[in-house]
Amino acid sequence: PVAHARRVPNGAVLLLQVSGDADLRIPAPELTASAKLFVEGPLPGSLGEPVPCSVENGVLLFSSTPQLSNRWLYATAK
Repeated sequence: PVAHARRVPNGAVLLLQVSGDADLRIPAPELTASAKLFVEGPLPGSLGEPVPCSVENGVLLFSSTPQLSNRWLYATAK
């Protein structure tokens, strides 16, 4: 999770980096069904392309692909 002191309005609440190809389930009780996942944009901390995801019972679900490997991913609350 992103520390409350580092959060900005409409910004990331969860930061993660993955490697490889897999269907992932990340515990994220702070996320709701309206959460969205993005790869990092061209500037550090900026949002880039959206990543298809869902949240079920406090668990973030998405598929990691080679295109996402070793890139920062940001989950936003909405």
